[in-house]
Amino acid sequence: DGDLEMLGDKPLTPEQVKSLIYSVISAEKIAEFEKTHELDFSFGVNEVGRFRTNV
Repeated sequence: DGDLEMLGDKPLTPEQVKSLIYSVISAEKIAEFEKTHELDFSFGVNEVGRFRTNV
């Protein structure tokens, strides 16, 4: 529906963000991120959409 929803009143911790990112990328991309501390990638969710991401 395009509406934004509040997920909580606390920001994500670095470990939570890392866990989210690592859950959608390959081991190769994880190694690239750990080496360079930045990453551009995209991923898709069936029947939802494709997401372009910069970390």
